[in-house]
Amino acid sequence: MRSIVSGDDGEITEDDHTHGYDPDEALMGDGGLPEEFSSPAGPGPEGLNMPQALDKESFSRSNIIGMPGISSQLSEVIFMQPRNFDEMPRAIQALRERRTIILNLTQMAPEEAQRAVDFVSGGNFATDGSQERLGEGIFLFAPSCVKVTLAKGAEPDPSP
Repeated sequence: MRSIVSGDDGEITEDDHTHGYDPDEALMGDGGLPEEFSSPAGPGPEGLNMPQALDKESFSRSNIIGMPGISSQLSEVIFMQPRNFDEMPRAIQALRERRTIILNLTQMAPEEAQRAVDFVSGGNFATDGSQERLGEGIFLFAPSCVKVTLAKGAEPDPSP
């Protein structure tokens, strides 16, 4: 290993003997173990010398990072049956809070329902979410942290 890192061909030269250099001795730490296995902290469990990087004291909470997109709280799905367009800002707020929405627009006038779908679709697009039409007047809007997959053999209803 030393020869690879230092560019040495492994030959012992006259200079090595003159300076009292033993290539095997340089790689050994305390207790006859290579230096990378010796620990200044002393013996670890069961009398073994543990590498410094594995000592429990060297770990701290600051070394642990969270995984993006993974939350410790439960996901929430909100079912909404609005009667008019004035209720649509609640849907946008839910999307901003990374909640999935099932929107049933069958109780709205067709023109107002189209306006509501356009409004929520725009907000969902702005947050990189996805949407699926589940049925006549029923839509699913999911934030970017939720993957929506259609069951095998299932196809979404064609859009009007």
